[in-house]
Order: sequence, then structure tokens, then C-alpha cells
Amino acid sequence: MPQWARTARRLPREAFHIARLAATLAEDCGACVQIIVNVAQLEQVSASILNAALRQDLEALPPELADVFRFAQTVARGGDDLELRVKLRTLHGEEGLVELALAIAAARVLPTVKRALGHAQSCSIVRPEVLRRNGRIEHDARSQPKRLNTVLNHQPFDRNKNDH
Repeated sequence: MPQWARTARRLPREAFHIARLAATLAEDCGACVQIIVNVAQLEQVSASILNAALRQDLEALPPELADVFRFAQTVARGGDDLELRVKLRTLHGEEGLVELALAIAAARVLPTVKRALGHAQSCSIVRPEVLRRNGRIEHDARSQPKRLNTVLNHQPFDRNKNDH
């Protein structure tokens, strides 16, 4: 995945990851959602924010993140929201809006590729989870997610390293 698809420079990290998560949730792909959650956790996005987003409980998100979530899902589903776009552009600037657009677009790549290759059957099996720092599952009492066998071990790409 290209560097621009993994990190934000202008957007707050929470906004960047909530946009990616919302867009991936719109694709309805549990395994891909888990990857987004794991990376967000590695970048210190709080479990309470991630859990609220996974439940799509926008009332539990800070208002600016709820706006990002709504906008990302609207765009990922092929819609448009001029009012939210203007609000987000005002809040994060033109460069922040571009990062938001790229985060939404990049989040849709893996689920699309999986569907195209016929691997989307696994999407309905995995139920995304937020892990605590000690490795235990943190989840809402209303849902009982199953433990995943593996957790993404995300290593930033170092183009200066020669270990092909």
C-alpha cells in the first residue's frame, strides 16, 4: 500500500483512521475492517473511538469525527454531501480534504480486489474487534466478537532498506 494511503499529514490521525474505517465498513468486509482497526490502534487511536465507529454509534464520537464518519460513508456509497464537505474543508483545509478523499478511496481497494478475485466469502466470517494494550478483546457487552487468529503486524515501509 502506498505511503499516502497509510498516514495523514494534515488530518488528525483520528479523522484519517475514522474515514478509512467508515469507508471500509461501507464495503461490508470484516477482515478488511480488522486490518484498518489494527493499524489505527498501532497509531494510537483510542479503543473507545474505534468501538464507537465499529458500532456506528455516531453519538458516542466527538462531533468532528462523527462528521468525518458520515462523509466517508456517504462518499464510499457513491453519494455526496456538499454541506459536510464544506464543513470538513473549513475545519481541515484543502489539503486535509484531499487526504480525506484519498483515505476513503484507498480503504476501498482491498475489499474490491477481494471481491474481484472471488475471496469475498471470508468477509462474512470475521467480526472486527478492538484489542486492549494487553492483548485482550475490548468490546461492547451487546456484542460478543470472536477472537481472531492473527493480528496485523504492521511495519512501516522503509524504501532505504534493501531486504527483498
